[in-house]
Amino acid sequence: MPPRLWLAFGVPMRSAASPLPQRAAAAAPRLPGTPDLRSVRDQRGESCAELVARMRPDYRRAWLAIGGAYLWMASGVLAVALLAAWGGGGRALLLAPLAAVWVGLGLQALICFMHEAAHFNLHADKRANDWLADWLICPWVGEAIRHYRTLHWQHHLHLGGAGDTEVSYRQRLGWRFVLESLTGVQMVRVLLHRQSASERGAGGPAAGAATRLRGVALHLLVLAVLGWSGGAAVALTWGLAAGSVYPFCNALRQLLEHRPSADGAPLDAVNRLFGTDPLSRGFGAAGFNRHLLHHWCPSVSYTRFDDLEAYFSDTALAPELQAARTTYRAAARRLWTPA
Repeated sequence: MPPRLWLAFGVPMRSAASPLPQRAAAAAPRLPGTPDLRSVRDQRGESCAELVARMRPDYRRAWLAIGGAYLWMASGVLAVALLAAWGGGGRALLLAPLAAVWVGLGLQALICFMHEAAHFNLHADKRANDWLADWLICPWVGEAIRHYRTLHWQHHLHLGGAGDTEVSYRQRLGWRFVLESLTGVQMVRVLLHRQSASERGAGGPAAGAATRLRGVALHLLVLAVLGWSGGAAVALTWGLAAGSVYPFCNALRQLLEHRPSADGAPLDAVNRLFGTDPLSRGFGAAGFNRHLLHHWCPSVSYTRFDDLEAYFSDTALAPELQAARTTYRAAARRLWTPA
């Protein structure tokens, strides 16, 4: 990885298993969409670099949230299974689409934690961090954390530029976007873009075919088990959640985070700060609901965003922070175009 990548991610180049040095992008060259943080100080005189240096991820909180996401998905599947067993398959089929929305939102929340793993914020030992991510989170999207990490860093380096590797925000939010996201067209577009980036060397070697197949096999196994044990309605719930609701939520979340306006130029991008209510925390899990803070300080875990936001609110950047505040609903209304 380039030295700037290691610095902003807080990763020492000499040993993948050594403790985090907790250095952040505040001490690194300015990244796109980020103010120059090197001279920022709060009212007490503490610099941003000093603040970040003493911040440590709350691993317990992150894993409780991951466990909660699994329970979230399981509760939706279980609700359909119980209705199928006690109320009949017909009623369960009617509930399946609604339950799929619930399960898909839970899957979206879970996969958001792949982002935390990419920044080494799930375990103090980096090898353990990657092993846990590769077994408990990444298989649901057929990804490998090492590949995603290098690919994701291009998003930080080239936000709003031609080299950005996460570009769902370049699509207009309208009926076409909704249809393509729900039917998997947008997901295919994203995968092809990432594959192209990998082939150009932007994201390191692409995740191998075995990794992709493992993801497909996992979903087929889940469908088979749910269909065999709970019936067609339960399998349909998972199929719609994983194949339609999750891709839509993932694409919509990124678009709301970065698209500047309904008719913005294709290569423009902004960072937004959404609410902290339960719905926002669920849809923007793992700190995505305060994505601006992540782009400003990439190495800081979302579990410390309360402290980070309080710090910036006490600096000269407070007006910029306030200007970026919105809600998911307000952002969607602002960006929506029927075309």
